[in-house]
Amino acid sequence: MQRKNSGENFWEKKIRQFEKELTREEKSSTTIRKYMHDVRQFCLWLSQNGAETGKITKELTIAYKQDLMDHYRISSVNSMLAPVNRFLRFCGMQQMCIKTCRTQRQYFRKEEELTKEEYLLLVETAERTGRIRLKLLMQTLACTGIRVQELTSVTVEHVREGKLEIYNKGKWRQVYLPRKLRKELLSYCADNGISQGPVFLTFGGQVPDRVNIWYMLKRLARRAGVEEQKVYPHNFRHLFARSYYDINRDIAHLADLLGHSNVETTRRYTLEKVQAEEETLDRMGLI
Repeated sequence: MQRKNSGENFWEKKIRQFEKELTREEKSSTTIRKYMHDVRQFCLWLSQNGAETGKITKELTIAYKQDLMDHYRISSVNSMLAPVNRFLRFCGMQQMCIKTCRTQRQYFRKEEELTKEEYLLLVETAERTGRIRLKLLMQTLACTGIRVQELTSVTVEHVREGKLEIYNKGKWRQVYLPRKLRKELLSYCADNGISQGPVFLTFGGQVPDRVNIWYMLKRLARRAGVEEQKVYPHNFRHLFARSYYDINRDIAHLADLLGHSNVETTRRYTLEKVQAEEETLDRMGLI
């Protein structure tokens, strides 16, 4: 039997300890999976590039950043460096942390975001084809801005009360349900014999997972004639944020509603559309 080298043992032990630390911090399962993937990729790269005993240098971590930059977009590089830096600090190697890539603040949102017209077309198509559960699921995501994994908080009891109590990333927040949505959800529950617990259940009595929802939305997009790349759960959260901000213009309050700790995260949801900016420039009449 081939013996594992000391580097593999060292890094794997640290990774297991780091995972336990993230769990104690009550990070979401999605965040933990993301961190574990990026950290394992980093440790594998180190083991293949001369840090097999766990002794690394700043030159090596900088070289890792450069390797990422050679293969990924800047935004992806920064996303992968954040878990690595958190891991290095956990290991007591703060001096090895890597600076993220500096980027200019983005002021315009991407064209593949879902428009209100496309959203309404999806809702109409779902209702017309008898996909009532999917229709209400989309409306709930779009009218509340909750994350898809937070759908478990949409219970009959909370719908009756008119607000959701959501726990995510170590904190609680309240999310209110519009009256019309509450009425439709309660009617749906009555028609389907759902008297308590989660509103959105599969035929097997389970809460649909993110992958299941993703595939249902893609099929619906094809049926409705909406670009598939625009139709995924998180885009309904973006739609909520843009629609709310267009009326309220209070980004701090919007951050509270979305459960963001940093307003800069919320700011990305409220970017202006490139086409609107181009039209403004054209109206200046300077050419």
